Amino acid sequence: MTVETLDTRSLKMLAEALVKEEDRRAKIILNGVPVEEYKGHVEFLRGLTFARKLCGEIDTDIRKGK
Repeated sequence: MTVETLDTRSLKMLAEALVKEEDRRAKIILNGVPVEEYKGHVEFLRGLTFARKLCGEIDTDIRKGK
């Protein structure tokens, strides 16, 4: 059984917030944005994805006791 600590709960909440923002940004892109805004939205989306990946790696490290 995995015990949820404040650290892991916080990371889980952050990851969930990042997913919601990813979904929101993806919908904006899919609904069409001016070309000059497209690149910024895509780069921001990549940053959110990267941040979520880091949350997962940190959560794994916490659970391993690092």
